[in-house]
Amino acid sequence: MLLWPLILPMMLALGYLVVLTRLHVGQVPAGVVLPAWRPWRQCLHDGARLLVATLLYGWPVLLTFGTVLVGMLVINGPLAGSPVTGYLVSLAIAVQPLGLIWILVATLLFPLHLRQLATAQTWRQALSPAGLLALLRANWRALPGLWGKELLLLLRSLTGLLIALVGFPFFLFWALLGIARLAATMHENLP
Repeated sequence: MLLWPLILPMMLALGYLVVLTRLHVGQVPAGVVLPAWRPWRQCLHDGARLLVATLLYGWPVLLTFGTVLVGMLVINGPLAGSPVTGYLVSLAIAVQPLGLIWILVATLLFPLHLRQLATAQTWRQALSPAGLLALLRANWRALPGLWGKELLLLLRSLTGLLIALVGFPFFLFWALLGIARLAATMHENLP
């Protein structure tokens, strides 16, 4: 619930990703590396389609967290001590591996799904499982290379996050030290 203000920037970024993919699906104009961020409405519209499609195809991901959700309901929750508790826990434990497998499949199909959205004209084309399956059949041999690039990008982003997390305490320390020195000098200069 705390992340809801980030939905609009996320839709904008996803829309830009679709615009970038659309640029490279067609003939790339000479000298153009990145497209412009405008028009905003088109980026938001494409981002909304990608977000809805990702959520629609990723609903089984919720099954992965089934044990977590069920745990919150049955352990000191509204269903604590209920006769339904045992059934819910058994169901969540049984369904969780399916959710984990679907997370892997959805992650591996993301490049194809992005390409499908870049070429789609309507919501139906963007969300079509048949279109995604046709892209999968047509690009079967290129997928290992795409997956390798996706994995490298993930590792690079995690490395950047790690560097940021390590660097933040040092930045905070020097910022606090600077504020303390500023406060000390201000105190010395006061009459």
